[in-house]
Amino acid sequence: MLKNALVAIMMTLFLVGPSTAADFNCDLPPFGASLDTMSNDGKFIKYKEKKGVSYYNYTGTCELPIHQRVNPAVSYGFVEGKLFAKIVTYSVAGVNTGQSSTFRDFLKAKYPQLVSNTSKKVEGDWDVYKVKMEDRDVTIKYKYNRVLELVKSSWYYTPLRKRLNELNGTK
Repeated sequence: MLKNALVAIMMTLFLVGPSTAADFNCDLPPFGASLDTMSNDGKFIKYKEKKGVSYYNYTGTCELPIHQRVNPAVSYGFVEGKLFAKIVTYSVAGVNTGQSSTFRDFLKAKYPQLVSNTSKKVEGDWDVYKVKMEDRDVTIKYKYNRVLELVKSSWYYTPLRKRLNELNGTK
């Protein structure tokens, strides 16, 4: 009887344990964490390496608030095996979203304290917003192309940005 109970407990831990231990929050990922600690389930698939950054798709369950309105492409960048960036790209062509105010609306809803710290500049067809989340050492860069109706949103972990610049010999 005790042997059967132990087998049942071990099977439960084997089947349930890895899935709960390896859960990955794709919305607010653990910036600076090692890929090894997140990838034991094999759901990060490398697709590109460029200028010191290894880019991965995450093939596990990932539901972002933006999934309710559009079909985003989401990837993650790693520097020296540590999570450096979350990159989300999507088209809003034909979707009435009022993109010029969407980023500020997002900040007002999720991070109201950051609205006043947001900078905006225009680079050709792109409106570029930038805000620093000092409490998380993260910089968010949100780009909206007015002609293509394309959005590129990147979250960068600031300490690894400095390391990446060192690796590439830039400031």
